[in-house]
Amino acid sequence: MHSLHRLLGTFIRNSHSLVLQEISFGVFVRVVQRCKFRMVENNPGQVQRHLTFVQTCVLYLPSPPEAALDNDEIRFDPVTPSSQSEELRLAILQSLWELLKEPEKEKQVVQLHVDEQHFFAYVVVSLLHVAQLGRCREVALKAIEVLKCVFLFVRDPPTLRQYLPGVVAGLLKSANAPHQVSNVIVAALQCLSLVLDMCISDRLLLGGEKQKQEQRFTLEAIRHSVSKNATEKENTTKTNDSVEVRSSEDEKWMEEAATNMDMLFTRIFAASATAFAADGTKTGLPRSSWRVRCALAQLCGTVMLQCRRGLRISFFRCYDELLVLRGDVILEVSQQADKVLQKLHTSSLSSEERLQVLPEMADRFQMLLSTLVLKVATEHEATKVHFVRTLRGYVEFLGSSLTPYLDASMENMYTSLCRVVSLATLDVALISHQSLPSSTEASGSGNRSTARVVVAQFPKRLRFFNEEASVREVLAMVREIGAVLTPASFIDCVFLFSQQTTTSSRFCLDC
Repeated sequence: MHSLHRLLGTFIRNSHSLVLQEISFGVFVRVVQRCKFRMVENNPGQVQRHLTFVQTCVLYLPSPPEAALDNDEIRFDPVTPSSQSEELRLAILQSLWELLKEPEKEKQVVQLHVDEQHFFAYVVVSLLHVAQLGRCREVALKAIEVLKCVFLFVRDPPTLRQYLPGVVAGLLKSANAPHQVSNVIVAALQCLSLVLDMCISDRLLLGGEKQKQEQRFTLEAIRHSVSKNATEKENTTKTNDSVEVRSSEDEKWMEEAATNMDMLFTRIFAASATAFAADGTKTGLPRSSWRVRCALAQLCGTVMLQCRRGLRISFFRCYDELLVLRGDVILEVSQQADKVLQKLHTSSLSSEERLQVLPEMADRFQMLLSTLVLKVATEHEATKVHFVRTLRGYVEFLGSSLTPYLDASMENMYTSLCRVVSLATLDVALISHQSLPSSTEASGSGNRSTARVVVAQFPKRLRFFNEEASVREVLAMVREIGAVLTPASFIDCVFLFSQQTTTSSRFCLDC
């Protein structure tokens, strides 16, 4: 293996023969598969040797435009995408995947030096550049898989946080590439979920808080602080100041990261309910494939279940997306979204978190209902159903906890519902009769007689919803909202508006 590694770094590299390089990397993959069990990283020397193998393979990949090096530091001529075949690039990525893939049992955090952190930054940028080329689906998919292996190989949250902005932007660019296939989009979303879990997961934030509490409030620390002399107190003061500065920097970074991620989710979820069409949308991700929608549900689950504290401002955005995906026609997508919601409702949120989230969700419910009233006459019907499903999800999640907030704004709630369920006619008792010719009698008699059939039509139709499925969604929303309202308050509101009784208000009361 070492001999082949030397050949890859010298003779094969300088030969500029694509066929020789492709054959050599094919052999290198087989050698790594057979010798990998011997590469046990028990000491820094083994880790350094392992990284040397990775470095040799990475130098064969096309140089990313972000890696602007000085001429003195360039050992080889930079590789361009046009000068390299897709087969060779796939063989290089396969070699990197074999080198970086680790068994589940041997997962340990690798302590990297500054130079090694810079090296992995170059590896990440190179893999993202290859994934964004978009010429070959297998190459882009393998590049994202190798990128996952890099994150699992490093597993150091401070180091991965340095790569997070570039990784997120690169994955989004790769997923939004023109005519991108669904497999690459799914892999990019799954990689994004992985890096979020490894960088800003709640267990990391809670672990840091527990560690600070143990360091500050243990009995030994108190005794030690009492017995210190003046010099030690000054040193301790400086140390505490540095720790506080570091913690404030971490909090500032977390706030900026949460804001940027919320903007990213806005772009990812920037698609109406009509995005389920085959052409997708111009702003959001293409959703023609059910696998993409299922990956979106998994991403929302990562944010809401594992990164809820760090990405709190994106909680409602992901929750709204899950409510839409829950009504998907594909069973796998709806089950994945419902699985995340059920886990959130039953076990994830604590009582304190529910008390914090409840007022915000009630305000968001009223905001969505007001938005539906404003857009009910102008938007596409699928977009209006999108709002209706979201409102039903909020009612189901909050239940009776929503009652005080709805009772406080009963008049606005009643008028909004009356607007949504407005009927297409002013008189529901009106029945129109239409005379149609009886084709059976006319053909049987062989005469063009005037035999006609009178058909009664009952024009009780909603004004802004035409499809039967949409009407069922709207009526179910009205019933669910009425189930959580206080009956006495609702009856008082009905009598208050009795002087201005309309068909819509009467129909809303019947529902």
